[in-house]
Amino acid sequence: MMRRFFSVFSVLLMVLNCSAQTTGRADSLVVLRLDTSLGWDTLLSQLKRVDVYSDGHRMQQSIHDLPDFKGVSILSGKKYSLIVLEILGANLAENNARHIFAKVPGITAMELDGSGVQVNIASRGLGPHRSMEFNVNQNGININSDLFGYPEVHYNPPMEAVGKIEVVKGSAALQYGPQYGGMINYILKGPDVAKVNGIGGETNVSVGSFGLLSSYTSLGGEKGKWRYWGYFNYRGSNGWRPNSRYDFFAGYGSVYYQLFKRTAIGFEVSSMAYTIQLAGGLTELQYAANPRQSLRQRNYYSPDITIPAFVVKSEINANTSFILKSYFLAGQRNSVAFIASPLVVDSINTKLGTLNLRQVDRDFYNTFTTDLKLVHRYRLFGKEQVFSSGCKFSRSNTTRKQFGKGTVNSDFDIALTEPGYGIDLLFHTVNHGVFLENLFRLSSRWSISPGLRFDNISSKMTGDLTKYQMIDKRYDRNRNVLMKGVGSEFKLGRYMELFSNYSSAYHPILHSDLIPSATLMEVDPHLRDSKGYNFDFGLRGKFMDVIRFDVSYFRLYYGDRIGNLTLLKPDGTQYYYRTNIGNALTTGFESMLDLHVLKLIKGGHKNHLNVFCTYALNRARYLDGTVVLGKTNLDISGNKVEDVPDYIFRSGMTFKSNHIMVSVLYSKTGQMVSDANNTVFNSNGITGIIPSFHVMDFTCAYQFLKRYNVKVSVNNLENKIYFNRRVGNYLGPGILPAAGRSVLISLGLKL
Repeated sequence: MMRRFFSVFSVLLMVLNCSAQTTGRADSLVVLRLDTSLGWDTLLSQLKRVDVYSDGHRMQQSIHDLPDFKGVSILSGKKYSLIVLEILGANLAENNARHIFAKVPGITAMELDGSGVQVNIASRGLGPHRSMEFNVNQNGININSDLFGYPEVHYNPPMEAVGKIEVVKGSAALQYGPQYGGMINYILKGPDVAKVNGIGGETNVSVGSFGLLSSYTSLGGEKGKWRYWGYFNYRGSNGWRPNSRYDFFAGYGSVYYQLFKRTAIGFEVSSMAYTIQLAGGLTELQYAANPRQSLRQRNYYSPDITIPAFVVKSEINANTSFILKSYFLAGQRNSVAFIASPLVVDSINTKLGTLNLRQVDRDFYNTFTTDLKLVHRYRLFGKEQVFSSGCKFSRSNTTRKQFGKGTVNSDFDIALTEPGYGIDLLFHTVNHGVFLENLFRLSSRWSISPGLRFDNISSKMTGDLTKYQMIDKRYDRNRNVLMKGVGSEFKLGRYMELFSNYSSAYHPILHSDLIPSATLMEVDPHLRDSKGYNFDFGLRGKFMDVIRFDVSYFRLYYGDRIGNLTLLKPDGTQYYYRTNIGNALTTGFESMLDLHVLKLIKGGHKNHLNVFCTYALNRARYLDGTVVLGKTNLDISGNKVEDVPDYIFRSGMTFKSNHIMVSVLYSKTGQMVSDANNTVFNSNGITGIIPSFHVMDFTCAYQFLKRYNVKVSVNNLENKIYFNRRVGNYLGPGILPAAGRSVLISLGLKL
């Protein structure tokens, strides 16, 4: 009922605004060029000048480089990209990750359930599950559920609300904290700064294949010293496979007040909740017979996350500014499922006379964080230098309740039939961190950026593990982590530069590493955090706004990966031992070429034809290590690292003429292995080769009556049957087929 209401509301908003169509803004974009030393480019008090460009010019810049420093962050020498979603021509209503990140080379986009409610991306030999190897932010606010214990990202903003995405690979660990993958920052759109003392916004209503209905509406404005903006989004669908229904709700609101000429304070709150039915995994034979079939009707997953934040942005003087953010992530994730191999039929249990009891798992997250970052510009050797520093405090409590005995019902019901859980634990983590980084401009061409980060991490685990009858259920550890890095840039000319960066990387022991996954399992009391490094060396540049390119070599060393060994007790009893099993190294090349074809032709500025391609070559191998196969320990030295494609190639074309835009994207992903043993075939579908595949997407948009637009998107245009994930956990287990061809039609209005 709610989704119908908000969809009808959005349509009415469009109709009521029709009479105002002749008084709308012209087809031009007002671009505010501001002093961004505050990191807040919407402060009108910092307005320097206004440049007006045609809508056609706006079309050209869907991917940008970032400056040497932005806001309070130094970017010189780092591998970075800035994606502008409004002009990308992507399917935003369904959070199509492969389309959104298409121009960032090497991004692996996993499709778990076809809904897009989770963004599962990775790069450089890292695991993509819920983007857990990235430090993920929204407006600079961290949204990983528990960065130092359970870094999976359960909250993701709807892409219709996102204006830009910053991607800093690998070398972001110094400024933002641990994670091998780097940093992703979703920058929300905010109010239209051109509407002084007015209200603006947009609304989009989308319908599509498999019962898809989506509604997105945002409103915002400015009144005196106040600025406000918010959105609401609903999306629901029956899914490509049976038993894959979902309902997704998200909302956001922000209010900022210009307290002083150089200081603004604000409050933001984000919220998201959804429930998705999990169609389950398939065996090899089941997938070959019918990839759309589902053998699970009673499996559900439902997270609910709210993130309030208080922000202070201030310029102390012309050279010094800071940003203070204090925020709280509160939420939970719940699942109820019949978890068994896809070879096991979910049918009547003859002993019970009913369906089998389902398993109930629940997590509760409470993370408080205060983050202060400062930037100071000063002159040395006759040149401007930049010093950046920051400190961070966070306190996380994660309550994990697993293996509860649920009901035999078929709906989303997390009630228990017996009191208590097999696992009932509290994880408590406290982190104090500080970083220092300085951009030294040694000449007009050469700069170097050394930096350090120090983290103190205190972790505790208390509670009950009755399922496993462990003797020691406590975990209490305090450690200090020092990371270092240095970046460098050398400008070969006005539009071309060499860059390189080395940075320490770090991955803490996760909560799941401390919990046995089998009855006869012990956890190494001296389990170590993973430590390694990222290294980049590349060349990037552009020519006359016609060609933009970026090519680089990288190395990612992932030390002390955690896994299981098979050992024998003195009495001959065999058991599994969870410990650090080995080290892995990923090397490769990443390249991007972006070409504006018609700019090469005289008079071609009225129409725009953009052609691009990205290519990433990965070689991910275990340098040494041992894993368990059955009851045997196997040496995996030289084996491929799981979930890493041999290559990722994407190529696309976007054409725009007057009010029409057409975009085509081709994506091809190389073969992957699903486990460290490099299993070629397993009848249950849980492990085995993930074959290479390719997908084509199409989008066409038409703008009319100045304010209105209609968009048609076709995902998987050729209706390819493929999969890019095998799982052994709640999502399956087994092969998770990717969605076939789907069509989406959107009607939008900008107020």
